[in-house]
Amino acid sequence: MDLIIPVRRLVMFIKASIKQRLSMGFNIPIIDWGRRKAGHNAAKVLQGLAETANQFDEIKIYQAVTTLMLKVPSLFTSAE
Repeated sequence: MDLIIPVRRLVMFIKASIKQRLSMGFNIPIIDWGRRKAGHNAAKVLQGLAETANQFDEIKIYQAVTTLMLKVPSLFTSAE
């Protein structure tokens, strides 16, 4: 009778240690102190800067092509 109680406890311990456990946690910021909005505004400003730079590049290319087109007739007259 003395051996039956420790064996039962051992069997219960083994059964308990075989069970798998699952633990999950969530990290959700409630207040981010405006960091998200500031990042969004910074991205919008950078996008506007890139668009402006592209517009200036387009104008410069257009001016270069126009200048070359105006020089083409003078090249033909000086070659004759």
